[in-house]
Amino acid sequence: MTNYRSELAALKVPLEVAIKYDSKFKPEHIAKLVRAKIGPEIANAYRLESRFGCDYIVSLARAGVMPDVANKYADLLKTQWPPGKAIDDIIALAKDQVEPECAKSFDQRKFTLRNIRVLAKKKIDASVANAYPFSGREVIALVAAQVSPEQVKGYQNAGIMESHEIMLLAKHEIAADRALQYHGFTVEAICTLATHGVSPDLAKAYNRSAEVMVAFVKKGVSPEMAKKYATFDPGQALVLLEEGVSPEYADCVRKIFGIEDSMLFNRVPHIDVEIILACKQLGLSLARFKKFLNNRAK
Repeated sequence: MTNYRSELAALKVPLEVAIKYDSKFKPEHIAKLVRAKIGPEIANAYRLESRFGCDYIVSLARAGVMPDVANKYADLLKTQWPPGKAIDDIIALAKDQVEPECAKSFDQRKFTLRNIRVLAKKKIDASVANAYPFSGREVIALVAAQVSPEQVKGYQNAGIMESHEIMLLAKHEIAADRALQYHGFTVEAICTLATHGVSPDLAKAYNRSAEVMVAFVKKGVSPEMAKKYATFDPGQALVLLEEGVSPEYADCVRKIFGIEDSMLFNRVPHIDVEIILACKQLGLSLARFKKFLNNRAK
């Protein structure tokens, strides 16, 4: 008791004031409460876990969240960490007039108090939020993207499991059964192909990157024609197509210059295309190249 008295004296807190506070408060806590002008009748009324000490009581009282309100949220604090953030969230819930029973109806294994506050402000019912096979920010993002739990489950049944992929498909209005037809392609590729009118069958026939397939379709290049440029990478093939160079012409130039599998080609991948285009610009015809190759073969 002597130490208790001396500590109070050092903190300039009268004993007759200190004894009115609950025994859970140490002298330094009482001093803080006194300085914050939070009387014992208020401080003692807060029913918080021990980890939520004096500083958090001060925060609640200063924010106008009195014990009768704060205590109703007490069960929500049991699973929340860190304490300071949890108290800030309780204050926010109280100020937003999110009733404790409403907050408790959200699955706390999935949602933090901050998540619950956002969902409640958006007027998303807990039964809807809890129905998503995701948690926290993912659910908030899906709600914002107007993707329902039923849609999510449909996509997941089609093998699309990630929330960001589901939102991307929904954004492009590609239903789960449609996405399933593009089996083997990434979700990003599916969106590119579907929005540019490249059908699943056509995509499988091309078997190139989505961007290249879209370019082929725009140029009117069939899968059969595209395969004739198979010895060129997609970028090279598109350049040759753009310049009106046939695959037969390109192959002849390669053979003449010996750059089909040369070290030069491996080191500088576009050198053969540059040579091919230079030949074309010089007006060297396919017939002339064929004649040269025939003579060289004799």
